[in-house]
Amino acid sequence: MVLIVLTDCEPTAALKRLLARTAYVLIPLSIFVHQVLSQLGRVYGIWQGEVGYTGVTTNKNALGVICLIFGLGAMWRFSPPTGIGSVKAEPES
Repeated sequence: MVLIVLTDCEPTAALKRLLARTAYVLIPLSIFVHQVLSQLGRVYGIWQGEVGYTGVTTNKNALGVICLIFGLGAMWRFSPPTGIGSVKAEPES
């Protein structure tokens, strides 16, 4: 999968698509596992027995990492292009 993304004609756009499409699957699936299949998306602490929600991951920290990566990917996808390669519209005279 990495080689497909990197060898694409536009690797930046391919990476944006990859992040968006995996987020469209993993985030709703985590919510589904948490609400409908709650026994699969819940773990209990070893010492105190407190409840931790994991979603599609194995622990709560991995769920946080998934949310962070896909949140940054969403911000990157919806932010306007800036920098050297961006095209600016010239005002009409």
